[in-house]
Amino acid sequence: MQEPGLRYTRNVKFAAFLRMKRHFPDAIEKMGRGRANYGYRETSIDDMVWADLKSEFDRSDFITYAQHLDAIIDLAF
Repeated sequence: MQEPGLRYTRNVKFAAFLRMKRHFPDAIEKMGRGRANYGYRETSIDDMVWADLKSEFDRSDFITYAQHLDAIIDLAF
């Protein structure tokens, strides 16, 4: 159950990007093996900052790296 006052992401790559930017989750809702919903206090990341971080993530080398990591892992299957 999601706590009020938190904004959530299920995107583990975005959560890792936020961690790299020194934003750490305030709540973690485990949804299954290897899956979680990461919650961040709205007081620490307001709407405008959240939108800016999502936009920065979308244009960053970090997402390119994550996509290449997925591709290399897929070769093992």
